[in-house]
Formats: sequence, structure tokens, C-alpha cells
Amino acid sequence: NDLPLDAICNAIEIDLLQMNDEAEIPAKILPDRHYQLT
Repeated sequence: NDLPLDAICNAIEIDLLQMNDEAEIPAKILPDRHYQLT
């Protein structure tokens, strides 16, 4: 059961790291060909 919550949490994490000028920022989660995030 894939939830969009994974993508939302990932986006928030990326935004917070960018706001704090962190060097290592994780890649954005992209869905696979079956539109599953994880």
C-alpha cells in the first residue's frame, strides 16, 4: 500500500536541508512504471 506520505516527507526533508544549506541532499522520490513510490 503506497502512500503519497512518502513523497511528502521526502519533499519536506529536501526543503529543510536546502534551507539549512546542507551539502548532501537526497534525490527526490520518483514513482516506478507502476506508479509505486517504494
